[in-house]
Amino acid sequence: MPCNEILNEVKRPSNPLSLGSGGNLLILVSDLERSARFYEETLGLKKTGGVPGEFTFFQWGGITLGIRETDQPIAKCLCEISFQVSDVRATYESLSKKGVKFTKAPRVVTSSATQEMLATDFRDPDGHVLSISGWSPKE
Repeated sequence: MPCNEILNEVKRPSNPLSLGSGGNLLILVSDLERSARFYEETLGLKKTGGVPGEFTFFQWGGITLGIRETDQPIAKCLCEISFQVSDVRATYESLSKKGVKFTKAPRVVTSSATQEMLATDFRDPDGHVLSISGWSPKE
């Protein structure tokens, strides 16, 4: 085999799978209207559409967050949806005033030489774990 054909074989990925650059996240909820109010009014996500009584969609950066009503019991989710915010402390205070119950105050979860990542978590109406996190200059 000539060298250029060998190099082409080496450069070609063996599995050219691509999942794209954006996506959707769908979670199940027990009461679509209640959860839609929480995500739109409490968390401030922009509602972008849906199917009445079945789905509601929100824009969240490059991701579409969908909530879907189910009549099945909501299983305990072993995942966490993390919202990156510019000011964790201010977001924490704002959401606390709206009635969001956090598990703890924002705390440092990692750091660099000049910054700290702060994070804290809370639950949506169905108990899904949600968190806010963001970088802040070291004090």
